[in-house]
Amino acid sequence: MMLVTPLALALALALPAPAPALAPLRATTGAARAATRTRLAAQIVSQNDRTDVELKQGIGKFYDESSGLWLETWGEHMHHGYYEVGAKPRPGHREAQVDMVDRVLEWANVDALAAASRDGLDIADIGCGAGGSSRHMARRYGDARVTGITLSPVQQAAATTMSNEAGLGSRVRFKVADAMQTPFEDNSFDVVWSLESGEHMPDKDAFIKEMHRICKPGGRIIVVTWCTKDGELAPKEHKLLRKINKAYYLPEWVSVQRYIDIFQSINGIDDIKREDWTEEIAPFWPAVIRSALRPGRFFALLRAGPRTLRGAVAMIYMMRGFKKGTIKFGLIQGTKKKEE
Repeated sequence: MMLVTPLALALALALPAPAPALAPLRATTGAARAATRTRLAAQIVSQNDRTDVELKQGIGKFYDESSGLWLETWGEHMHHGYYEVGAKPRPGHREAQVDMVDRVLEWANVDALAAASRDGLDIADIGCGAGGSSRHMARRYGDARVTGITLSPVQQAAATTMSNEAGLGSRVRFKVADAMQTPFEDNSFDVVWSLESGEHMPDKDAFIKEMHRICKPGGRIIVVTWCTKDGELAPKEHKLLRKINKAYYLPEWVSVQRYIDIFQSINGIDDIKREDWTEEIAPFWPAVIRSALRPGRFFALLRAGPRTLRGAVAMIYMMRGFKKGTIKFGLIQGTKKKEE
């Protein structure tokens, strides 16, 4: 009971002003329904009308503001955890986050690449956060070199400090850089890895093309990301996603199938496959929300700033989207063709 008042206060502070209501789909004729869908689409676009610059600046500032609290509460991994379906959840959710990295590497068969490498893998961690995945991959593949990029200078500094303290500074480095215009040469990395950063990319085609450009022939391109279900979304689903977009500075969402279409459209990617791990991450958001509502963490959340607070409230929307089937947790991978 003691959390009811603070939670109500947080919701009042964090929620944006109500957006104009969407036109209801009441039309009965085919032409009228088509016209109504067109008006609805225009409203959806206008209510997500942030420029690429605004999105990049917004997400950089969001992570600058919120990363410290996340690191204190959840540790170095800033992504979902993996939970075996049907198994009892592990008592430590941080372990589930490490499991996520390991399971994705196994799913993409990166171990085979590592075994075949003569001088160690070169790995790009696109949207590296505080470098948790980068450090884990460096440890898992003892002679690997990992380069992470982020839009947040705060994350870059934290990732560098933590890597140096872990004795990995010679093999793990971090840069502040744009994932759609990276500073790397063509064919630089054996593995180009994006764990929950693709959802932030305004131009998904340009994002995947850039991953393909910097990947070595024979290397893996791996995207693990928040997606929508395949097929058309209902107006109420668009409305839910817009609430999440406002908090997390996201562009329009795409489905896993849309990613597959992009992979297939690029001349030079083979062995394309997809997977849906929505069930495997289901326990994660309730656990994050419970951690945010602990008295000590809750008041730290209030002090963290309005962006962080809005992000915390959006966790409820994320959980709702997963439960209703609107949001999916998708994996996509492909292999860059070897030069003939």
